Amino acid sequence: MSLLVVGDVSLHDWRPREVLALPEVDGARVVFNLESPAGNSFRRASGPALGASIEALDALRHWTGSVAALANNHLLDAGDEGAATIEALARMNIQWLGARGRSFVDLQDEGRPMRVFNWVTAETTPGPASAAGPCHFPGLSQAMLEIREAKARGLSVLVYLHWGLELFPYPTPEDRQRAHALARAGADAIIGAHPHVIRGVEWVGKTPVLYSLGNYHFGDMYDECGQLIVKQVKRTRLAMAARLTCGADGSVDVKLTSYRRGSRGPERDFHETAKNMLERLSVPLELPLERYADWYARWVRRRFPLFRLWHFRRHEVSIRDWPRAAYRIGVRKGRALLK
Repeated sequence: MSLLVVGDVSLHDWRPREVLALPEVDGARVVFNLESPAGNSFRRASGPALGASIEALDALRHWTGSVAALANNHLLDAGDEGAATIEALARMNIQWLGARGRSFVDLQDEGRPMRVFNWVTAETTPGPASAAGPCHFPGLSQAMLEIREAKARGLSVLVYLHWGLELFPYPTPEDRQRAHALARAGADAIIGAHPHVIRGVEWVGKTPVLYSLGNYHFGDMYDECGQLIVKQVKRTRLAMAARLTCGADGSVDVKLTSYRRGSRGPERDFHETAKNMLERLSVPLELPLERYADWYARWVRRRFPLFRLWHFRRHEVSIRDWPRAAYRIGVRKGRALLK
């Protein structure tokens, strides 16, 4: 069984009749996080509202046979509980999971079959869980139980989670603890989405944990008046593709490939910028969980407000005014978050 997992895909800025380039597949089945629901009117669920016209979603028409993960904080932005999105994916023969109670799919190819779980965690989810919305993380005990049941059936297990703080390059201590527990329960690979930036990788026993693969495609965002809301910067234009190959003994081999956003969508990055960044960001993940929690608390207090300022207000604030603006806009919010 071979899967090629990429990160966040949003077609809110996509021009109709153009096709979103597939990563280098080589016989693998693609799994991706679809952030932009299909529809023609959008409302805010969590963060800026995302959505793509039904015509724009046709950009995925060459992704036949791939798997779209829908458990995310934007599924309900179109206001139709994902109905138009699911219908559009079905027309293109794209499987889906992570919504309407379908928290997993079983994929069968050559070799050992794999069960893919897709959940969104509480810190990223808009409002209470509902049967028609995205599949919420069921709690650690229940998730571990479902993983053990899949392993008892002889299946390999991939857990694809929508989690963490947006734009921040390191996982929270809680996410690391969650990943370690799921790995001990038998997950063969754990991959995260939602941060929109590259994060590090660690191995828990034989289980690779990739905390975020970045944006495979995510364009700039404008309001109804054409004013820029979110401008994608270098680190949000980088992405990884993770090729997972399951052996007959249940072992998982991981091969990483770098991508970046070009003028016409994602393209292969032969300088391996994302992979080099991933290696640097993986160094703190070598710390034991308790020491990492202390390190993270110090790092996030010092850097997180500035990260958000840099990303969301960079086009409005001059470099000379950054310190003052950081205090006014970011630091107070960051301190409130950490209380």
